Amino acid sequence: MERSKMLRALVVVLLLAGGAFGAEARKEAAVLDGEWWRSLVVDEIIPLWYQHVPDEEHGAVYMNLSRDWQPQPPWDKVPAMISRQVFSFSAAYLLSGEERYLNVAREGAEYLLQHAWDEEYGGWFDRLTQTGAPADSTKSVPLQLYTNVGLTLYYFTTGDERVRDRVMSSVEIRRTRGHDEQYDGYYQVFDRQLRVVDDGKKKHGHFGYVGSLALNLYLATRDPTVLEFERHVMDLTMELMTDPEKGWVYGAGSLFDRQWRRTPWWIDGVEMVHVGGQLTACLAYLRLFHQTGDVRYRRAGEALASRTTALSWNPDTGA
Repeated sequence: MERSKMLRALVVVLLLAGGAFGAEARKEAAVLDGEWWRSLVVDEIIPLWYQHVPDEEHGAVYMNLSRDWQPQPPWDKVPAMISRQVFSFSAAYLLSGEERYLNVAREGAEYLLQHAWDEEYGGWFDRLTQTGAPADSTKSVPLQLYTNVGLTLYYFTTGDERVRDRVMSSVEIRRTRGHDEQYDGYYQVFDRQLRVVDDGKKKHGHFGYVGSLALNLYLATRDPTVLEFERHVMDLTMELMTDPEKGWVYGAGSLFDRQWRRTPWWIDGVEMVHVGGQLTACLAYLRLFHQTGDVRYRRAGEALASRTTALSWNPDTGA
């Protein structure tokens, strides 16, 4: 029996058991129900953001809101954060069919196309002024990545070819200018003219790129070059970023230089492992298995997921 079916069967048994045990099972059943998640987004989360986050004066959305939803400084615009809102409102539209949410996503996407793309050298600017002018000349992998994430879902939602072209151009920069031809792998930061500023090898340039963007970009475009890129990045992750004895995936916290020499992450004399990084790698491996059928990725994902949950999950706190 598939693992998901086994879990659902267990939930039913626990529900029938009743009592306090049954209460816990009902929580478990809720998070396995797609309608629970749809309602959480459409009824509880997005209406508040729809009411408070749009920046009517300067365009797109505010970057910072107080606990009581008041805009506050710093006032610069960060394309990657705007794109996160594009993602959220695109998803809200897909879940609800409410045009008002798509309008917010559209305004964010249009803002990014108008202000955030470097027409001279290519790539997304890391940061803009409040009025939309470039405020930072660097182009770093995490901010390029997350700017593409929201726009990819917007393209999936609308079919806007202008957005697809920009995302694919950004990915092509990563695949070519960002590739280390001597040692393999991908650089971390460019200057405006796409010259390498940081040649380290880290999460967002490798397995994080697949888990956060490339998987969904392939689903949206079915472009074989995207799938080829996914496989290359995850093969590098498997070969060069994974501890051969303990199985941990490095690149978040514990970093590599250009030649793949690792600097461990120490706190108070104890070497640490980034749990979120492990979960990102699990996601990348397992969904890439679904896209390719290559059992190497399933085995790697299952092994890492098993180890991570066994050692990092706290059943007492549920975290």
